[in-house]
Amino acid sequence: MKNSVNINGCKVKLKERKVKLDAASIITWIFVGIYSLSILYIIYFMIQTAFKHVYDFYLDSNVFGLPNWSKYPFKLEELAFVDAWEGMKIQIRGNNYADIPTQFIYGLLYAVGSAFAGVFAKAFTAYFCAKYDTFFGKILYTVVVVTMILPVVGTMAATISIMKALSMDNNILGIIYYNAGFYGVYFLVLHATFKSIPNAYGESAQIDGAGHFSVFFKIYLPMVLPSMFAVGIMQFISFWNDYQTPMVYMPKRPTIAYGLHKYLISPKGDNAPAVLSASMIVCIPTVVLFCIFKNKIMGNISAGGLKG
Repeated sequence: MKNSVNINGCKVKLKERKVKLDAASIITWIFVGIYSLSILYIIYFMIQTAFKHVYDFYLDSNVFGLPNWSKYPFKLEELAFVDAWEGMKIQIRGNNYADIPTQFIYGLLYAVGSAFAGVFAKAFTAYFCAKYDTFFGKILYTVVVVTMILPVVGTMAATISIMKALSMDNNILGIIYYNAGFYGVYFLVLHATFKSIPNAYGESAQIDGAGHFSVFFKIYLPMVLPSMFAVGIMQFISFWNDYQTPMVYMPKRPTIAYGLHKYLISPKGDNAPAVLSASMIVCIPTVVLFCIFKNKIMGNISAGGLKG
């Protein structure tokens, strides 16, 4: 490690930073390490079980060991993934079934559309509450906080009736509109992000003749796009794993999460290797997405929360 650096030809000595580990820090690191190992073991267990033969898992009681390929040779047609691929099909009507590729398409349309609509709804509302000192803005902020504290129950029957009356059931655009709410914890993240930006930027633009929408789209929106992108990824993961909303409001447009749920509660759901194989199929897109954008997710979410 270098003890000095050259700045404009001058040698500057760096001060060494000593890290002190107290008892609380050591205990915290131990718990974090144990938790991380437990998560890694769950992933390992899921992968190695998914590649086991069903007889190897049940008849030989090989639950925690590696696949016994010497006794049950590796064959593609006997993999649990094949059973999961066939078992996750959902009957829509008559002889029409939605297979996994179709469910992936519906899932992507539902997750991407809902995340996009939800993020922009939260961004518009957060910007209004953060940059306009109005009584209505304070009411909106209070409503968001109250809805996060008080549970809302008993509204599903009324919501279903409204969706059917508006012909929005079994309609992906209707469900996207339904999910375009401004409430939730991500509203607070975006509100803190907008609040951290000085008002001088918007005031300067208004002096130059910019309107309210121009100030938002040309000045503030580019500044908060990283945070919106991070929130959008988190929203996408949440909607991708959501099976209840598609199950209730669009059963004829089944998503991949709904297909997994349907498979779990079916008689075939007792096949543990096939169930874990189906779970791997469903979680691959979210795992890949998180691995690619993990720095943006963690960095922008934490920054947005700290700046508030």
